[in-house]
Order: sequence, then structure tokens, then C-alpha cells
Amino acid sequence: AWGRILQERMGGDCSSARLGGEECVMWCMGGAPARVEDRIRRVREEFEREAALLDIKVTVSAGVAHRRSAEPMDRHLRRTDIALYEAKRAGRDRLVVSDMPAPATA
Repeated sequence: AWGRILQERMGGDCSSARLGGEECVMWCMGGAPARVEDRIRRVREEFEREAALLDIKVTVSAGVAHRRSAEPMDRHLRRTDIALYEAKRAGRDRLVVSDMPAPATA
């Protein structure tokens, strides 16, 4: 259900891949930050509703980091991962957006 919901709801400007265990990563190109966050919230809610219909309790924690100009991909993914773990530490079943500072540029 998770993969189908992602594919149907995130749109053609987003791609996703399993990152290991129960984690996945999504890349959304060109979407306004608020729009991307709203789409992720709706995916979380829909997945939880579908699981509840099967009498399964699930939680979905999400970390979001909007890529900054000249930010290396490894730094971007690291900010996203930190936001994900903040969501899990805060009680799971939530979305956390990274507010870490932009990287220094040379």
C-alpha cells in the first residue's frame, strides 16, 4: 500500500526509493516547500487510514530537508536523516522539517 500511495499521491515530479529497513527517500523537484510538506502529510494520513481498515496500527515518521543552493547532496541527505530521527525521538508519527543552517561556501 505504501508504494502505491506514494506513486499516486506524490506526482510525477517526485521519485522514491527504499533506503534500507523501513526507510525510504523521496526526491521532489521544483515543488514549493509548503506543497511538498502538505503532500507528505497527506500520504502519511492515507497510509494510516488504509492500515486501520486492515486493523493494523502503523506510524509514519518523516524528515524533510529542502535543498539549498550549492548544498552538496550528502549534506542535504544528512539534514533529512537528522530531521527523520528528530521525528522519531519526538514520539513518532509526525513530520519534522530540517532547520539546520546552510553549509558554508568557499
